Amino acid sequence: MTLENQIKLGQFRNWVRSSIGLRCLRDGLLDYVTTSTEDQYKTFVKYLKRRAKISTFTCDKCQLCNLLPLHALEKKRCNQRHVNYCNCKRQSDKRVCPEGGACGIFYDCVTDEHFEHDPSWCNTSVELWSTNSFEFMKCFISTPGYKNKRSISLIDASGLISICLNNRRLRASFNDISDLLKKVKDYRNDILHSGDLKVSNDRLKEYLKDMKQILQHSELEENEAAQKELKTLERLETDELAITSQDDINMRKDALKAIIEREIELKLNLSEEDTLRTEVKTPFTSDSDKTENMPLTKDDETDVKTILTAGVKDKIEKELAQLSVAEEKHYNSIETTLQKVENEIIKVKETVRTHRSDLDEIKTGLLSQQNVLRSLSEEQQRQSKVLEETYDLVGDVHATGKETHSATLSTQKAVLESSNEVREILERVRRIDAQTTVPEQRLTVKITKTDRNGEKELSQRLVDICNSIVNMETIPPEKRTQIRHCLTMALNEIGKDGNEITAFKPECLAIYVRCKSLQTWVDLCEKCLAHELTQAFKAVENEVRRLTGLENVQLDVVIYEEDFLKSVNAIVASTNTDVARTLQTSSGRKRYQICFTFESSSDSDESSTARDEPTSNDNMMTGDFLDDVDDNEDSCEIEKELIEIEHLEHQNKELQMTQEDVKDTFVCNSCKNKFRTSAELSDHQAKYSNMNNFLSEERLKWTQRSPPRGVKLEKYTLCERFSKKKACPYGDKCIKPHTDCELTEWNQSLESMRQLILHIGENVEDLSLGYSLYKMCKEEKQMKATKPELDFVRIDALSELKVHTITKRFKNSWPFEIKSEYSLKRVCLTDQEASTYYNIENITDTTQKKDVCYDRSQLKDECQEWTNPKFVFNRKGQYKYRIKVAFQTEIYGTFCQNIIFDFGKSELLLKQLAVESAPVTSVDEVRGKFEKQCKRRWQEEDVNVVKFFERTDEDERGIGLKKQYPLEELLHKEFPDSLSRENYTAWMHMMLYAEEQARLEEISKFNIKTSLVLEDRLEPIDNPTSETLFANDGELLARIGLNDELSVDSIAGKLILRQSHMIWIAPVTIKRIDAMTKMSVYEARIEHRERDFIDVELSRQSVEELGLQCRQEFEVEIQFQLDRILFWEMHRAVDNLRQLDFVFPPLLNTKDFQKATSVLERRFVNKGMDELNPNQMTAVVKSSCTLKSATPPFLIVGPYGTGKTYTIAQAVKYIIKQSSKSRVLISTCSNSEADAYIKDYMHPFVETGNPEARPLRIYYRYRWRSTVSETVLAYCLLEEEGEHKGTFRSPTKDELLQHRVIVTTLHTAKLLTYLELTEDVFTHIFIDEAAQALECDLLIPLSLAGPKTRIILAGDHMQLSPDVYSKIGKQEQFQISMLERLVEYYIVDSPFVVTLCDNYRSTKEIIDFTSALFYDNRLKAVKNPPQHSVYYPLTFFTARGKEIMPDLKTGYYNESEVYEVVDQVEHFYQYWPPEWGKFDGKSICVVSTYKMQVQYGVYGRSYGNETFTMLRLRW
Repeated sequence: MTLENQIKLGQFRNWVRSSIGLRCLRDGLLDYVTTSTEDQYKTFVKYLKRRAKISTFTCDKCQLCNLLPLHALEKKRCNQRHVNYCNCKRQSDKRVCPEGGACGIFYDCVTDEHFEHDPSWCNTSVELWSTNSFEFMKCFISTPGYKNKRSISLIDASGLISICLNNRRLRASFNDISDLLKKVKDYRNDILHSGDLKVSNDRLKEYLKDMKQILQHSELEENEAAQKELKTLERLETDELAITSQDDINMRKDALKAIIEREIELKLNLSEEDTLRTEVKTPFTSDSDKTENMPLTKDDETDVKTILTAGVKDKIEKELAQLSVAEEKHYNSIETTLQKVENEIIKVKETVRTHRSDLDEIKTGLLSQQNVLRSLSEEQQRQSKVLEETYDLVGDVHATGKETHSATLSTQKAVLESSNEVREILERVRRIDAQTTVPEQRLTVKITKTDRNGEKELSQRLVDICNSIVNMETIPPEKRTQIRHCLTMALNEIGKDGNEITAFKPECLAIYVRCKSLQTWVDLCEKCLAHELTQAFKAVENEVRRLTGLENVQLDVVIYEEDFLKSVNAIVASTNTDVARTLQTSSGRKRYQICFTFESSSDSDESSTARDEPTSNDNMMTGDFLDDVDDNEDSCEIEKELIEIEHLEHQNKELQMTQEDVKDTFVCNSCKNKFRTSAELSDHQAKYSNMNNFLSEERLKWTQRSPPRGVKLEKYTLCERFSKKKACPYGDKCIKPHTDCELTEWNQSLESMRQLILHIGENVEDLSLGYSLYKMCKEEKQMKATKPELDFVRIDALSELKVHTITKRFKNSWPFEIKSEYSLKRVCLTDQEASTYYNIENITDTTQKKDVCYDRSQLKDECQEWTNPKFVFNRKGQYKYRIKVAFQTEIYGTFCQNIIFDFGKSELLLKQLAVESAPVTSVDEVRGKFEKQCKRRWQEEDVNVVKFFERTDEDERGIGLKKQYPLEELLHKEFPDSLSRENYTAWMHMMLYAEEQARLEEISKFNIKTSLVLEDRLEPIDNPTSETLFANDGELLARIGLNDELSVDSIAGKLILRQSHMIWIAPVTIKRIDAMTKMSVYEARIEHRERDFIDVELSRQSVEELGLQCRQEFEVEIQFQLDRILFWEMHRAVDNLRQLDFVFPPLLNTKDFQKATSVLERRFVNKGMDELNPNQMTAVVKSSCTLKSATPPFLIVGPYGTGKTYTIAQAVKYIIKQSSKSRVLISTCSNSEADAYIKDYMHPFVETGNPEARPLRIYYRYRWRSTVSETVLAYCLLEEEGEHKGTFRSPTKDELLQHRVIVTTLHTAKLLTYLELTEDVFTHIFIDEAAQALECDLLIPLSLAGPKTRIILAGDHMQLSPDVYSKIGKQEQFQISMLERLVEYYIVDSPFVVTLCDNYRSTKEIIDFTSALFYDNRLKAVKNPPQHSVYYPLTFFTARGKEIMPDLKTGYYNESEVYEVVDQVEHFYQYWPPEWGKFDGKSICVVSTYKMQVQYGVYGRSYGNETFTMLRLRW
């Protein structure tokens, strides 16, 4: 029996369904239990921190074997159920937790929280209590075996139920179903410990019913996971859930796992019983034991007796035997299944072997017939399509009769399209002066996008309405519809200029029109070809779409080719005119040659019309002509076509047979085919496939760098950057040529491409080339025929053709006055991409005494082309026109448009319009915004600010800096034009003022007036990851709702989240005593931020002065404050910069530097350092090189993974070893980067016998000590006494001079600037990741440099630049870092720049991709690990989803992307290549822009024995 058939069996299937039900129950309870226990854990931690008087709980030294509980320390009675199991009974080897007894407090909290006061200490690890809430949860699982499990996702349903029963808080929530929980817990053993894998129907119903009852509990009603699994249980109950063989395998695994765990549990119970029996018999020998252990009570003696009962041991041994039998049955069942699978595989192999010979014979037969079939298939493929269509048409004609055949023909009729031939025919008709009878012209309203029945019904309904309109029938008001009104307007449009509508027919909707004259007939045809009549029927189309079943119907007014040619035939037949033109129908199946020759107009039949067949007349028509014929004539025509096809096929065969014998003179360069004549070659080259071959081969002919794809056809010019500096940051990706050779080749190839496109346009009229190539052909032909000036035309533009605006919403118009010797035929706006913004607004013909105006009511909406209805061909005169072109936009950008004036000549007049819309921020605008801002915000000099903290020395320094650099300087000082050496200081100051003002303006958007409710504690709102906030003594808390959402994606939100920590509060009802008294505002600290509210803490002084109380409500005005001290420090650094040579270095004396570095490179000894590649060695040598004269800053440029940090560390080692007088400052953008220098490089260097390189790590004093590793702490300075004991402190001057390596961040380097150091204290200053910081940030450590200090900047300027919020700052490129500016400032191949190109982090495929895109193919991969068997090193996966912001969060996540990432991580875990090493929690890194994306992804997921955790990276 196969595995699939076994699943279908009744009782076995019931067992699988029961097992799946247990899994559903577990998944339904998991989220609720996790959330509740984590809240409880956080509450315990807060309690023990207050009780132990510690700020953080980080103990990892205590273990269960040496932990002394709190009640033993306080000599209180033990509350544990089994007293002898408690740690208070054997105190000789126990100790108090070093963190104020915190672990002992936690021990007693867990015991008290346990419902039966009997925690399972064997399941938990005490050393992890401070970091992992899951260790707290495991104390409530009554069965052992969970100690090594590190994630709650590994707990089964039994474990979760055990937590619900033993945890007091959860027990209280589920108290009404506690018996049901115990019952279902027993179900788990009955199901998973079953050896026969069978469950009866009654038992299955009982199992699933009880499981559902648990998930239906009121506590789980709003839990999404529980409700989801409840639905799955309901489907299991009705047997609607599909069960696969994989489910069977998973349930067998669960069963085996449960049996093995139960065996381990029982064996542990036996060992514990023996241990306890021994302990009871052994007397206490220690004095401390005697004094601490009180006599056993009666309850304790009863417990011991229960444990020591011999019957318990027998029961356990009996259950062990049963489990062993069940386990054996499981293994036997699995082996049997595997044996069945192996037997089926053997049978399949045998079948394949027996049929292999048959397959070989079939293969041989197929090969022998292949040559015959190839020749037949080619011929059949060529003829099949034509023959099928022809014979189907013949069958329809004979089978269904005339009506069906007419319908078939109507669907295949070719629609008349605007082409050169049609336009020429209309022009010739327009020039006919003879009086002649104008034939009826049939217009057809095509009905598409509906079925055949819908078309018939709609057609008949429209005919009826049209007839009633024409006949002027009286319609009752209740029957008048909007369709009738719209049809009336449309028919009025057709009946203009004296046209008469004679009849309607239900052929779609055929409208027969008799025109007043040939001129009006031509106008009617041109209107139809220009889709003006279709536009007139748009209102009818909209009303028809309201009808049921016709929601997508489309109405198009067209003229069929055959109707048009009939009218032309009738016109020609009544005149004495010669017309000869070749037309090609849109179907492309046949060319019709029309040649009319008439001797006199008297031979015409005036009574013949478009609806009646023309009289046969040999003198009237020669050649082939498409006309109305009856069924017999259609059949004859089809037969003639078939005969003609056979004749042509025969000729082609003869041509192929004789082609080899003909000497080929003409050869196609693309496909190498040979032709007899040049005409045949030209026809061949007009084909689409040949054109594609030519276009693809053109790109293979470049001798220089090929031009970029996607650039419009225009003349190329040289790259300005490359011409000036011989270097371009875009490299090969630059869209402009770099050399004269490239420029010449690009323009030559561009011209040849234009000629090719023109050739295509002349040979191919339809869209068989594809729309894009067809559009290029059309545009190129138009542009070739255009000229900026024509001899017979004078055109005056009354405004500038190119306009620049700084506003986003902008309107403009260009009036043109035209004076011409010839009549204006057409005006056209050619650029379709700009058609949304440009349109022809009005046209006035001022030729006659009375002006004729065509305004919006007569022009089409968004008119792009206008045709003069009074155009006179090639007749000289004095013609005058006024034309107005309008423009409107609501976005920024560059908008170009070409306007072409057509006077019926071969040459066209071209005028080019352009609008550039881009914001330009002026200095006056910045100052105006600041003045308005000052009026809206409280200024510190106008109010009395009550500070949250007491002032410190640092605050006093900040007050001094504020007075020195007031923001009001923005109003008084002049803005320099651009950055230069002469105005460097002034330019930097003004950019900093503008940036500070822009940030203040952004955060002011959150200023509000609101009502506050004061509390002494604030609970988190639906957010289990947040903690409860408690107010300190005398202080109060308040939750403030915001008027906008905080988001890391908004400018203001980002500033509030990162750079605003204080707010100012003032009561709305406050009154000043007199005009001289300043109003008091109170500083409050922001404690917590969520998406739409913040939690703040009010100081004790503000509470006392305002008389505030808990739960009081009062109205306040709130203003957010920006941390401005950083701007003041940067202003100070600008003024403290000792030499401008650091920022604008002279580049004249490079020979001395090159000589010195070349000598050092020859003498370089890589001693005490790791291996360096040549570029890294050069960087180390040039970094250490010092001359008597000052040298420019040295730049180490390197993309990611090239070892910039490693190179700087080796350079520091080399400098320290080379000279005893050297002192190095390393400054980084972040603390993590600074710590890496200590942990990874300097600490090992010091430990290996280099004490002179002992570094000093400087931290800001408010940094949490717990966030710093023990290795780095050894190199820091800490307060040793006072209220700030244990916090970080700044070094004194003497302490700094005792170290030769100083490590800081850019901003903490300000602490060194207050030590009054001499200018030669640092010989070298290294700044890492210099491209990620503003130039002003770098000036803080650079202000410590002297004239001879060697400055080294490292970074990658091709990565993201720092954030700038000021518009004028962006306009002046304030965001460009010093590294990027100096890279362009230095000459090409400067000795002061070294580029690291060897990448040690990624595989070759990833490096090649990024190198080609961003680094001009300069990177190369040094390490190339073995590839994965399935995944390419750089693989892209797609997921269609949307970004979601969860409730109360400030970030986003995309569920679809999360699911895709999780699937790929699981797949990698399952198929981890052994050559990559052992899989652990650091083997895979998931990087995301948003923190929430990682939290909803693999955070906390377990794979094997490893659990993924989350590390937040900030940049």
